Amino acid sequence: DLCWWKFNNSDNLVRFSPGSEPKIKYTEKTDFFKQNYSLLLRNVKHRDTGNYKAQANGDTEKTVAEYTVIVQDPVSPVNLTVTPINSSFCNFTVVCITVDSQISGTFQCENKTCHLLNQTDLKDSSLNVYVKESSIFCNHSNQVSWEQDEKPFHSLCKNLPGKIIQHSQRSWDISWNISAAVSVIYNLCGHKV
Repeated sequence: DLCWWKFNNSDNLVRFSPGSEPKIKYTEKTDFFKQNYSLLLRNVKHRDTGNYKAQANGDTEKTVAEYTVIVQDPVSPVNLTVTPINSSFCNFTVVCITVDSQISGTFQCENKTCHLLNQTDLKDSSLNVYVKESSIFCNHSNQVSWEQDEKPFHSLCKNLPGKIIQHSQRSWDISWNISAAVSVIYNLCGHKV
């Protein structure tokens, strides 16, 4: 017979009894829809983070809906700096620092794999560093937004061209092995090669 929405188990936002008008505590930021008993929050602030619970009282009191709402700001942009440690082996240190706060992380990257060395406490966001193709990326993200900075990767590694030469050598070895295998098969079948 009676329905109400509570905030953090104490503050009654809305009380509604069918056949009457709902009593809304904060009309400037709360809308209540009688058709389906739903609640709409407008212009939310950090202080609106919390538990929202819809309860009904007929024969017994029961919770019919419950939501945890977390209000977050968009994350700030991030600045990425890269310092080579040993360019012969593609080792470097990456530091990600957010623009408008003291959030930062330091990562060590070896051969395109990055590991976290240290990081300031991140309450509502995360920093992530990864290498993709020829660039290093730092992402700063939370549940509502993300920002990214990118730096080129190949100029930090002296041995990258050597890897291409090794790949070419490996291709030549495979071709030579296939030719040798064909020769053996022809010889086994009684053909001269």
